[in-house]
Amino acid sequence: MSFLPLLIFPALAAVLAFHMVRPSTRHLRVSMAALLPVPPPSTASRLKFSLRNLVLSVRFWLRLAVVLTLMAALWPFLLTRSQEERPPGSVRLVLDLSPSMGVSDPGGGSRMTLALAELQKAVAQVDRLAAEDGDSCIEVALVGGAGPVTVSPYAALDFSRLEPARDGMPPARLLDALRMRGSAPCPPPSHAVIVTDQPPRP
Repeated sequence: MSFLPLLIFPALAAVLAFHMVRPSTRHLRVSMAALLPVPPPSTASRLKFSLRNLVLSVRFWLRLAVVLTLMAALWPFLLTRSQEERPPGSVRLVLDLSPSMGVSDPGGGSRMTLALAELQKAVAQVDRLAAEDGDSCIEVALVGGAGPVTVSPYAALDFSRLEPARDGMPPARLLDALRMRGSAPCPPPSHAVIVTDQPPRP
């Protein structure tokens, strides 16, 4: 009779016993520092400032890039005024003096009278902006007939003597008045107002 089958049971019991048995004690490594007295607190500074820390810090450069990107994106909104809100430095008013400006409207008064009223409104608006934010220079370009276009300071004109011209003119002359040299001391116009009875053109 072979004894090998009988050895299976003791071997199985030995494997179970090996994995079930655990030692009741553990080996611990204790540092000698735990047995020494507590040292007094150090008087040296715990913070150290050095440029080397910034140069070698990857996190610093990443955070700096994020901050600069946000500043570049928000810069237009941090300005107190946008370019469109700034007061006009020099305003040129172009007044149409073609023969059609002498035509009377059904509501009463000629087109010239209505044009001068609109001109006064534009001047009042410019004066309001200038009073809030700075000086402005207003000049008037008179365009009518085949004669030359004259550009004069607003304060030097006597509007009561203005009359429509007898000769007609092409509407393009109104735009040509914007390219003419202004009257001293006004700089080149930054804003323009064209007062005419011509229909809007694209």
